[in-house]
Amino acid sequence: MRAYASEGHFAPGRMGPKMEAAARFASRGGRRTVICDRPSLAEAVGASAGTTVVRDESARRTEG
Repeated sequence: MRAYASEGHFAPGRMGPKMEAAARFASRGGRRTVICDRPSLAEAVGASAGTTVVRDESARRTEG
C-alpha cells in the first residue's frame, strides 16, 4: 500500500491521510482498518462497503 501511496494513487487531503493512518496502524500491530463514511459503517464492518486495509503478515520483520 505504501508503494501505491508513493506513486500518488491516494489524493492528498482525501484518501491519502486515511491510507497513511491505516498503514501506521498496521505497522504498530493493528490487523484491520476500515475506512468509510458514517452512514456505511455497518456495511463496511461486514466488508460490503468502504475500504478495508489488512496487515500483510508475510511482510512482518523480526527485530532483535
